[in-house]
This record gives sequence, structure tokens and C-alpha cells, in this order.
Amino acid sequence: MQEVRQTFHRIRSNPEAYAEGYRNTRRALIRRFIVVLAVLHCGRDPTLWRQRSST
Repeated sequence: MQEVRQTFHRIRSNPEAYAEGYRNTRRALIRRFIVVLAVLHCGRDPTLWRQRSST
């Protein structure tokens, strides 16, 4: 989890450091493999991640 926190900190500090990819998304690599299905705003429908995981 420490690696993930440090990566989030780097992203927040300088998001432009990461190249744009498909549909204006950006990617940050970490040393350990973790699958993130979605990062959603708290005001969004919490079941939305289920729709994204099927694609």
C-alpha cells in the first residue's frame, strides 16, 4: 500500500508528467501489480464499477 500511496502523491503533485493515452487517460506504473477496476467520485453510483469490470 505504501507504493500505491506514493504513486498517488506523485500523480497529484504533477499529473502532466504522465503521458496521455486512450481517451485522454493517463497511466502511472507501480512496482507491484494491482488491478484497479475504477476510481469514482463519492457522489457517483457505487455500482458503476460492476459495469466497468465487464468490459
